[in-house]
Amino acid sequence: LSRRKTGKSALMQRLYNIVFHKNDKVVPFYYEIKETNQWLGTFAKDFFLNFIFQYIAFQTRNSEYLSISQSFKNALKICDKEGLDYLIERIKSAYDCYMEEDTYFLWEIARETPRNIAGITDESVVQMIDEFQYINRFICRDKNCEKPIKNLGGSYLHTVEYKIAPLLVSGSWVGWLMDDLSRMLPGRFVYKPMGNMPQHEAI
Repeated sequence: LSRRKTGKSALMQRLYNIVFHKNDKVVPFYYEIKETNQWLGTFAKDFFLNFIFQYIAFQTRNSEYLSISQSFKNALKICDKEGLDYLIERIKSAYDCYMEEDTYFLWEIARETPRNIAGITDESVVQMIDEFQYINRFICRDKNCEKPIKNLGGSYLHTVEYKIAPLLVSGSWVGWLMDDLSRMLPGRFVYKPMGNMPQHEAI
């Protein structure tokens, strides 16, 4: 919890790099929720594919997978090539939901995938979600992005309890985030205020 430009994202990204390069049984996942209106289908697709490609990069130790075009087609092709067969049916299910515009089930798949995969592979996934407060303000149920889903963060009520895929979330709008967490996810998080990062650390 802290205002803008205090180093929250830098801290998360550093943690991501440390965990990635440690190459232990903890898989890092970093995602920033954008401060712009998005249809739920687009958001869920982006969230899902970001996780899949970060997971593939971690398992193959090939960081090039972090920078290629993120599409369902590419994900399926790479999983087949790399022998990550246990991801294929999940990717196909997400693709089918996206094409059918079944946005709520697509979000269910996207949100649950990190902990489901961790359970299959006997690993842990640390989920770092930056600017979490935007999930209730910029994700919309309609393609015209006129109807924000004001309680979407509450969909994590069950998901966040799994120790194999814990969440580390940040927020620049501290009041928004604390209000959201206390109303929709009570007792699920420990609050940590953060001051300015020292200059030498920021550099």
